[in-house]
Amino acid sequence: MLITLAIIGVVAALTIPTVIANYQKKQLYTQFMKEYNAITNAFNMAQVKHGELNSWTYDSAEMTDAEFFKKYMGDSLRISKICTQASDCNIASGATMKTLNANEGSEMAYSDAFNDGSGGFILLEDGAFVNVRIGGSSNLQGTEPVQFMIDINGAKGPNTFGRDLFCFTIYKTAKGYILAAVYTYTCGEKVCNIVDNEGITQLLEECKTTNSDSYGMGCAAKLLLEGKMDY
Repeated sequence: MLITLAIIGVVAALTIPTVIANYQKKQLYTQFMKEYNAITNAFNMAQVKHGELNSWTYDSAEMTDAEFFKKYMGDSLRISKICTQASDCNIASGATMKTLNANEGSEMAYSDAFNDGSGGFILLEDGAFVNVRIGGSSNLQGTEPVQFMIDINGAKGPNTFGRDLFCFTIYKTAKGYILAAVYTYTCGEKVCNIVDNEGITQLLEECKTTNSDSYGMGCAAKLLLEGKMDY
């Protein structure tokens, strides 16, 4: 009996961590899809209400990037507040955003988002953060006018790109503006086109824990293409 119990204990010790890790990944994937769908829906509804993005108005002297987001996309999202300093979002002093490969020196401080004029993070009622960057000219005529970083569970860990941090861009295409995972389109002077199969392969390399160059920026595309978090 003691031998049997010992064997069961060893098997449990080997399998339980894997079961827990897989469960956590499924939870993160579900949260990812929830926030992705919410942001996409908010952007599509904003274009219905306000017209195409290039007709929206933005003046960096009059509003922060976060205030721009709230003005145009806030109607369809349950926004709690704009965090103008880290403590507003319960972000601990010195907290960092880590890369998927956890390379030393590749971490970024959350506090940077509060020192670059972007207005910090938009805190949603479900606890997720959205950080917005307005790119190009103030009249939003560029091919990549807006970039997003979404922290699907806010101040909770692991605060790692590809796990709970994901990046998206609004691209100007021949068929209009769309919100898509970062690096899934290449842009010329006038419009952006979806990357070819070789580009997708290279992008997915950016979502491998075994890749020393992988910061996790390709993980949003991987999750949308494959429908699971298996890395």
